[in-house]
Amino acid sequence: MTVYQQGVPMEGWNDCPAVIPRPPMGKRKASRSRRVGMDRSPSTELPAPTAAETRLKLGSTDSLGSLMKSQGSEGEVLDSEKLEELYQNSSLSDKDVENCRKRIASLRGHERFVNEIVRRSQHEQAAVLNQYIVDYMTTNENVGSACLSLRKLVESQN
Repeated sequence: MTVYQQGVPMEGWNDCPAVIPRPPMGKRKASRSRRVGMDRSPSTELPAPTAAETRLKLGSTDSLGSLMKSQGSEGEVLDSEKLEELYQNSSLSDKDVENCRKRIASLRGHERFVNEIVRRSQHEQAAVLNQYIVDYMTTNENVGSACLSLRKLVESQN
């Protein structure tokens, strides 16, 4: 039990805030124009916004940069042979592999990205691929659970 539930008075816990006196209306309007940054002249313009730098350089030489902009084409299919090799070489349990299969198969329209990750997993470090997967997840909607499964699969390679 807390102090107020026990009925013991506690100083200041439910006091009203102190009233702060305000100057009369005329003085407030006069002092407003003297504040810094309140210059109302039309000659001052706001500076143009600068482009924010992205974590993944889209103009980079690797093909994953272009994958971030465009999703898989209509005729693109998953490279099932290389994907099957990933499943076989993983240290995941059979139940986890089945979960990964279902979720990765649900990535309709993103086959090109999955194929590129599978292809690169043979010769690149998992940390680099994980960063690409996370960046792809942040730029595309409704790919979260499938990309997490893909990431788990990449991390579990022997």
